[in-house]
Amino acid sequence: MYLVIDISNASNIIFHYSFDDGEHWQKAAQQKIAGELGLLKALDQVLQMADRTVHSITHLGLIMGKNTFTETRIAATLANTLAFALHSSIVNLSSFDSQRTAGELREGNAGQYALALYSGEPRIGGKRNEV
Repeated sequence: MYLVIDISNASNIIFHYSFDDGEHWQKAAQQKIAGELGLLKALDQVLQMADRTVHSITHLGLIMGKNTFTETRIAATLANTLAFALHSSIVNLSSFDSQRTAGELREGNAGQYALALYSGEPRIGGKRNEV
């Protein structure tokens, strides 16, 4: 099973999945839960809808977009953990395109890792511009 996890949308987690090496894709969206990512729950629901288990994932893609630091880290950690545990490949993707994405997933190799790049300004403690 090819699976792409897309967290680039502000309100939904979007899963694209294919059972036939990327020939035909299906899409499922799960709403983010009140400021939380809810990624594990959403993944479980999509696998149940597809009548598959996590062990059927052979290729994994991750689309990050602009998210909070926490969302970015959680998504990368989950994707890397799945890829490691399942001995499947993982690829960072910039967007989903049904024709291009399957080829990119096939080019990925087991042992690679998704990078959690955070492009926002840190919001750690206090107000901005406060010394």
